[in-house]
Amino acid sequence: MVIASLNSQSSLLTDRLWLDVLPVLPPFALAAVCQTSSHLLALARPIVYRSIPALDNPPAARALCRLLRSRPDLAAHVQHLSLPGAQHDEDASVNEPVLSSSCACPSCPGG
Repeated sequence: MVIASLNSQSSLLTDRLWLDVLPVLPPFALAAVCQTSSHLLALARPIVYRSIPALDNPPAARALCRLLRSRPDLAAHVQHLSLPGAQHDEDASVNEPVLSSSCACPSCPGG
């Protein structure tokens, strides 16, 4: 029982350290960490989806829009999304979903 408690505390400490390190990693390093284990992917996912840079490739932008529409758990992490040509509402609250059912992305059908 004591060993299980120590392992649990060690795991929490390790997770806390990762949560401090992950946000400062460059994108290529963050991608490499995400590929190492499902546990690290789960820790990194909110950071990966927090800010999505502009996608100049229309097929990639459409795929991203479809992904975020179909995965509200991922879309919930997005705080900043840049889509070239998209209409931006400066008054939009940070708490509002980034993508609604009618995406303003010019690459999306209906956008």
